[in-house]
Amino acid sequence: MLAALLGLLLPLLLEIPVAWFGLFIYAAVTHLEKISSLTTVIFFLVMLGTMAIGYFAPILGTKKQKVSFPRDTGTIFGGDKGLHP
Repeated sequence: MLAALLGLLLPLLLEIPVAWFGLFIYAAVTHLEKISSLTTVIFFLVMLGTMAIGYFAPILGTKKQKVSFPRDTGTIFGGDKGLHP
């Protein structure tokens, strides 16, 4: 039952934050002996940057190509749907 529930919910999560959360859990369990807190913070910033690029790149691309408003709006909502399946 738990495996079925996890199989239903895990695909809905974003891959990059889940990977960072796994790194954070590993760092916490090892009491920051294997992974330093600085490394964890650096990877957190990289995660935020990657997510921002993934969200804003389509928007900036449509602005540069001077796409009409309905298509621009579709890109924004479609990109959001792509980030959250």
